[in-house]
Amino acid sequence: MKIIFLDIDGVLNSNRYEDFLLSHNECPFDEYGALFDPKCVRALDRLILTSEAKIVISSSWKDKRIRKDAFSILKKMWKNRNLPGEILDVTPTLTPNCLLREYGITNTTAWKGYEIDQWLRSSIQYHSYIIIDDEDIVLDYQRPFFIMTDGYDGLSDTDVDIGIQKFK
Repeated sequence: MKIIFLDIDGVLNSNRYEDFLLSHNECPFDEYGALFDPKCVRALDRLILTSEAKIVISSSWKDKRIRKDAFSILKKMWKNRNLPGEILDVTPTLTPNCLLREYGITNTTAWKGYEIDQWLRSSIQYHSYIIIDDEDIVLDYQRPFFIMTDGYDGLSDTDVDIGIQKFK
């Protein structure tokens, strides 16, 4: 199975789209949070159709400390917004104490990379993966599988082309 570790902010909800909505006096939010840029959603759809990958959310949107029942809310949002693909799972949420215990680190700048590492170590369901985020959050061994989006524009066709190549 192919896996896309997917961030949301700066990947699906671009600053460009938020600026567009605000300039047209439209609300950039719904009951789930920031609205996703249709261009970015189409790009994700192409990546999923081409790769047949499943999604693992690595975004802070999955954090249960922020949202009660976050996984079920994300799945409901995916369905109600008619978003492409299937959310298979979310990465675990690692606390600073867990990062210290598991990895011996106190620097949490790459905490998402460690959460992805935890998911990869606990799962036998995948044979390849990519990580899509607008911030450089990966560990050294994850770098060949990383696609960094431009947070202003979000997921682009160029990013998708890179993702398709990484899955080959």
